[in-house]
Amino acid sequence: MLRASPDQIAALRRNPLPTPCQPLSLPLLKHADDQTVIGLAAVYQAIHHHGLAETDFSEWGVVAAPSYLGRAALAATLQRMAVEGAWGISPHFIPHHSLHAISGTISQFLKIHGPNFGIESTPRGLAEGLTVAATLLATGELPGLWLVFTEYEPELVPADPSSSTANGFAPVPTCIALALALVPDASLSPEIMLRICPQANSRSGAAPAWAAWMPLENVRTLAGALAHGLPSRHWRLGSHGWVELTDMDPGPESGCE
Repeated sequence: MLRASPDQIAALRRNPLPTPCQPLSLPLLKHADDQTVIGLAAVYQAIHHHGLAETDFSEWGVVAAPSYLGRAALAATLQRMAVEGAWGISPHFIPHHSLHAISGTISQFLKIHGPNFGIESTPRGLAEGLTVAATLLATGELPGLWLVFTEYEPELVPADPSSSTANGFAPVPTCIALALALVPDASLSPEIMLRICPQANSRSGAAPAWAAWMPLENVRTLAGALAHGLPSRHWRLGSHGWVELTDMDPGPESGCE
């Protein structure tokens, strides 16, 4: 999990790697949405901190579920268009603020040739992203998949031209990214197991009683459960069923960043 203010994202835009001794020239990120930048940085953090540097990701897939991707940038662009006309809109705006921008950017940086998708772009993206990721892995055609969630908390609101308040919000919102490297459960002995349970097909045949009132509301909810290393958690995924998170080795050293 990675959390950054708009100012910190500006630094990540220059170098998303967790090692400052490796400066990069990244023209691709110059026009990228903030959620793309922090999503890519979270993937690099996961690779660095969990010993994945030697992993071949070329045949993996990428699923990204942002929240309201590009909405604040679009508002600012429309304000500029009202003043300058069509010439005030950059040709880079649409490709870098469209739904598949995060997954496409990650696939380019990691040289991934598997499928990449942007999912939903609303808070419902958590359920959709988990469901799509589980579906892709269930085909048996992918050795692994990056599942990336991003959101602003609270939502980023563009500055009112007549106001001096930074970003139109006080306090300045924080962008959160959660990057999960998922592999089929038969390929490794993972410390953490995520299981997507369809409504009519579970080990017990019915949803846990508590699943009915524990919706997976935001990225912070899922990230917090991972960080605290709880033995087992369940969340409702709308009409899709529920997701079960199990710590396979609970203890003081369990969990993730």
